[in-house]
Amino acid sequence: MASTLTLSLSLSTTTTSSSFLPHTTITKNGFRYPRIKLFSSKHRVFSVSASSSSPSLQALIFDRDGVILESEHLHRQAYNDAFVHFNVRCNSSSPEPLNWDIEFYDVLQNTIGGGKPKMRWYFKEHGWPSSTLFETPPSNDEDQAKLIDTLQGWKTERCKDIIKSGTVKPRPGVLRLMDEAKDAGKS
Repeated sequence: MASTLTLSLSLSTTTTSSSFLPHTTITKNGFRYPRIKLFSSKHRVFSVSASSSSPSLQALIFDRDGVILESEHLHRQAYNDAFVHFNVRCNSSSPEPLNWDIEFYDVLQNTIGGGKPKMRWYFKEHGWPSSTLFETPPSNDEDQAKLIDTLQGWKTERCKDIIKSGTVKPRPGVLRLMDEAKDAGKS
């Protein structure tokens, strides 16, 4: 007999405005950094509740990013590898392809978010790049979307290859938890 576990998560936010607030930028070390507030907010309240018709655990489900392994540095490396692979240059006179350093990537990741929005924001702020895909920077929405889609797709495959290489170690305790669950018959 299967048991059902129901989890609910609610977020209550008290805001002075319910809309997205526009961002500003700051400049440091030649990069324009996003300074963004998603919402004007003073209080965020989370509540989690769980109920179960049976106390026995039926399965463990893990997300990869940040749960099984620390992955932000892998994503940054994969973006930079994509920029090299496609010779992405926001300034055509730049001697090297675009490279997001650790400090800049951390700010970018934690203010803009992941993937395509991150690149779209960066290119709008720093100029659309030339690359092996487009000798001159793409000037229309269709070509800009093609550039971002291609870079993101290549970056995602590169990140998977890095993880498959076996050089990335899981977070402490994750393998032990998986082994214990397997030993308990929860595989």
